Amino acid sequence: MVSRGRHQRAQEGTQDPAANKIPFFRAVFLYYVSNLKLTPGTVCIVLAGRFRGKRVVMLKQINDTILVTGPFKINGVPLRRINPAYVIATSTKVELPSGLSLDKFDEAYFKVKKEKKGKSSEQEFFGEGEKVWFIQELR
Repeated sequence: MVSRGRHQRAQEGTQDPAANKIPFFRAVFLYYVSNLKLTPGTVCIVLAGRFRGKRVVMLKQINDTILVTGPFKINGVPLRRINPAYVIATSTKVELPSGLSLDKFDEAYFKVKKEKKGKSSEQEFFGEGEKVWFIQELR
């Protein structure tokens, strides 16, 4: 018979939080080595999201994210901002066209524009002042 204590310990896993962390050398490798190659024109593989598994071309760095594209006509990936932690940089480089202007793509370009709604009055909310429909008895 298996002792309950040994079986229970096996199910719980380790209680030491340090054992559950990524080793330091692996974290450094993932951060520096994998993303050192991220320069404009680098072909990357997307790891997460709707387009996971797709190869994309990095165009530009925008703050903490990178701007990538499929191009859309080739593999259906539009212009997107992606966190560099969710891409793998490959050794393949693509030469970007010299006439390509990426200046208009910044944080403001990708911001969602909200339309401000005017405050509704109490009469509009409760429906006062509207026409009241009734059935005429001319039938």
